[in-house]
Amino acid sequence: MLYRQLSTAAERERMVIAGPLLLLQLWSWSRLPLGCPENIVHKSRGIEQQKEEIDTNSRPVFGAKWCAAHEFHVPHNAGTEYYRNQIDLIREGMVNWEPYNDTMVNMPVQVHNDRAWWFARIPLIHFWVVEFHYLDRVMRQFGLRQAIPPQLPQDEDLVRKLHKIKHRGGIVRDWKIIHDKYIQKYSDVEATMVHEERPFDLASLIEYRSWFQQCGMYTVFLDSQCL
Repeated sequence: MLYRQLSTAAERERMVIAGPLLLLQLWSWSRLPLGCPENIVHKSRGIEQQKEEIDTNSRPVFGAKWCAAHEFHVPHNAGTEYYRNQIDLIREGMVNWEPYNDTMVNMPVQVHNDRAWWFARIPLIHFWVVEFHYLDRVMRQFGLRQAIPPQLPQDEDLVRKLHKIKHRGGIVRDWKIIHDKYIQKYSDVEATMVHEERPFDLASLIEYRSWFQQCGMYTVFLDSQCL
């Protein structure tokens, strides 16, 4: 759902966004140097807090580290223009690509057992919503080398068609039948796995940037410090 909302919210006429925005906020705070608290001042634990200890072995909460008194260097009303300019100023080394590394040891066993699914190139499905997930375009989030991605298996016309599907009250639809061909892809997840074992290195970005300038958003200027 968040994938779809991020797509529609980027449209010029859109004024609102829905979905799990707390997840989006934690994602941004954990990776980007803008908008997140400048300093985090941990409160001293009182008696009540000690009674409500979180069992990190069974319920690790990644966002819990922000549950303390903190300060923002920039006012909340700084405005869209300010943050757009700050995004333009992000350079190599300013993004935390792997914020979960220090917490993985405390994650439930199920997370580790399903690790292979992180590398599955399968569609994300939520009732009427189908969004294609191309993780191989951001391999750096796994600490792996960014190779030139293959061609997209779906054309833009199909993506636009899927985006036109809406959920309206009063109309009963069996989304399992409507999206059956996408659901079936989960029966052969192994065939969609992205296999890459080489660790990330800055030298590999030169070839990737060249490809991105030709096939990506070529109107964005990419200099030597670009991500």
